[in-house]
Amino acid sequence: MRRQSFVLIDGLKTVASQLIVLHHLVAYGPLPVALRTVIPGTVDWLYEYGRMAVQVFLVMGGFLAARTLAGSLSAPGASLARLIGARYLRLALPFLAAMGVAIAAAAWARPWLDADFVPVAPTWTQWWAHVGLLHGVLGVPSLSAGVWYVAIDFQLFVLLALLCRLGGVRRMDAAAAGRGGADRDAAGGDAAGPRPRAGAIVLVALVATASLFAFNRDAGLDDWALYFFAAYGMGALVQWAMPGASLGRTVALMAALVAAAMVVDHRTRIVLAFATAAALAWSRVRPIDAGRAGPWLRAFADSSYALFLIHFPVCMVVVALYVRSGAQGPAAAFAALLLAWVASNAAGFAFHRWVERPVLRRRTT
Repeated sequence: MRRQSFVLIDGLKTVASQLIVLHHLVAYGPLPVALRTVIPGTVDWLYEYGRMAVQVFLVMGGFLAARTLAGSLSAPGASLARLIGARYLRLALPFLAAMGVAIAAAAWARPWLDADFVPVAPTWTQWWAHVGLLHGVLGVPSLSAGVWYVAIDFQLFVLLALLCRLGGVRRMDAAAAGRGGADRDAAGGDAAGPRPRAGAIVLVALVATASLFAFNRDAGLDDWALYFFAAYGMGALVQWAMPGASLGRTVALMAALVAAAMVVDHRTRIVLAFATAAALAWSRVRPIDAGRAGPWLRAFADSSYALFLIHFPVCMVVVALYVRSGAQGPAAAFAALLLAWVASNAAGFAFHRWVERPVLRRRTT
């Protein structure tokens, strides 16, 4: 049974992933040109604000990574290198499979679509940069839209893991580790369980603050984890704070720092990141019951990474078919957008079931 503490995360993943798909559909290709003639406000809103859904994933990523790291690093025989390697495989194996699909889709769609929508034919250098999740750092063109996030997610996890190691994590013997896991399950994952030492929490808070006031204000750093660590760190700190006064103080301190940072340089994305962190904090003390919507939310949330990886190749194919058909006018463009959206979700479910989940199962058996 899904623990209630995850219901909000399921809902946020579902909404944010859908917004990213719609953002890409109105950011590239011929559809937005036709759609702006009838729904310009909606198209402009999705273009400008749909991409900010990434902030939701950044905060949730920090929240869930902090949960994983504290427990894994405190276990007997814990290895930082092994933990980072496992994270790389978790992200990269489905990612590279999806990039293979993207290369094939782009090759098929290229004769009908402009270069601003379809990535150029890849080189081996480009492919190996993606294998190493270094495409952003090396300035190599991406094989699909939005995949910079996969590299950033990996960087953020590594940075958080290093800060935890430097600051220290409370070690447990095998028996205590087993009891901690049982306590954590009984409490819905929030009231008990391993947490890093104060030094690690302080280090994460300091780096997140530096990102908030300095690194996140320099767009030239947006290929590096430090640019995004303000949002990621907020998620981690909310996870590590004990429910009660400690959690309240953590959220209040974050609110004060975000308010000060907005005076220095207002960024709507940071406000959204804080709102997400505050919502996660609230859900820890007041769990949400999804009711009958629970299974649907869980299904969409579980396939959200697959949807993120596979939606753009699907959109390229659908939009290429739209252009090839010679259809014109806003009605045809809206039908193509709807078809691309539905097909992307169907492909996301299929990719999760037939690619992502089997890959993860093999790694754990």
